[in-house]
Amino acid sequence: MRNELAEIESCCRAIIAETRGLLNWEWDDYIGAFLAAFSIDHVAEIQTICDKYFVSCWDSTSLAKIPPSTMAIAESLGGLRSTQKLFVTSPGEFVMAYGAWWPWGDGNTISLRIGMVTNGVPPLAGDELFQEFSEWFANPKVAETTVSVD
Repeated sequence: MRNELAEIESCCRAIIAETRGLLNWEWDDYIGAFLAAFSIDHVAEIQTICDKYFVSCWDSTSLAKIPPSTMAIAESLGGLRSTQKLFVTSPGEFVMAYGAWWPWGDGNTISLRIGMVTNGVPPLAGDELFQEFSEWFANPKVAETTVSVD
């Protein structure tokens, strides 16, 4: 489990570092994740960052192929509508991070929520893991090494 957590930490810290100046992360009590909203002017840039650090991306057209653990995340978030995306770190692992990409109805804004789950079902069960996850966003020091998720 420590290896899975290290992968998630690398993913989250890299996203925080690469979105510095673009996104302001805040806690979202509604689903228990970190939230940043951004203008559609930054869609390509934020999409590239998410594609770089998350292992998989799912949308409404790929639901038939989605692994059960990832489907559980999608369902807990209310499903995936046509413009929404769900990014995940290694699907099927005991601990996973996800990125929920939700365009707003105004056509100008998108929310990205990053959360962590155990056994594929939010909310995070372990207080210690949750505390560690929260500290990455509260204290976004950049890892000294380059992150590669290939």
